[in-house]
Amino acid sequence: MDRLSADLGEGVKLSVIDEEGIVVVAASQGRREYALTVKPGQRMPTHASAASKLLLSYVEPQDLDQWLADPLPTYTGRTITNPKRFRAELARIKRLGWAQDKGESAPSIHAFAAPVFFKTGRLAAAVSVPFLAGADSSRMEEIRMAAIDTGRAISDAMPT
Repeated sequence: MDRLSADLGEGVKLSVIDEEGIVVVAASQGRREYALTVKPGQRMPTHASAASKLLLSYVEPQDLDQWLADPLPTYTGRTITNPKRFRAELARIKRLGWAQDKGESAPSIHAFAAPVFFKTGRLAAAVSVPFLAGADSSRMEEIRMAAIDTGRAISDAMPT
């Protein structure tokens, strides 16, 4: 994570899902001007961030039903609040192997997230890179690919 943060200049976080929702368990601060600050212990919206959507895309259907039992709050005009549309988004994320936040929890914050797996193949966490809106497409692709590569590297380094 520190290497990714140093390479991109952006903050990087590692998040997991627990019974209360999505929590950041590790973070590396970016050094780029206007890099977003991330910190361990920070709670994320359960349905409106790249990491949260990625994590929810791997939960069992009955567990997802519990997460979607209550109405999904709206944070911005891009927040997905319709459960059917949200389920379709989660299926797309799992198929692609990465998630994107296009200003769903805050209009000026975007992010990419990638999975981290235990050696058994079970999802362990999500590594994500939040960044300010307005990045050009080549920069966004650089961030997306770096997040995916880092998720794979962390997965490969997981103990057995």
